[in-house]
Amino acid sequence: MAQPLALLVLSLFPWQTTQAGSFSELARDHIVQTLPALNGLWITATLVPVVGTLIALIPYSRYHLHDKDVQLMARANAGEIAREEAVAGLSAEFKRREKIG
Repeated sequence: MAQPLALLVLSLFPWQTTQAGSFSELARDHIVQTLPALNGLWITATLVPVVGTLIALIPYSRYHLHDKDVQLMARANAGEIAREEAVAGLSAEFKRREKIG
């Protein structure tokens, strides 16, 4: 999801198009981008990830998983214990929140 979003944001800014086979050709020809294009690159590289991280923190802040519960789930997934045994050992808070058991 991040790459298409970054390309969408970059497409909103005016870029100077050029044909070059390497960065040394760009330097030799003194190709520079417009200030709005450079600002768009900065926005895409810094602000978009920050906003995405802040949005992701919303569900992360509301979902608390305890080590004991994770260990039980991992043991059940590995086949060491039965699912029913894992569910029985889960904390009451997790069961209530997930509506399990």
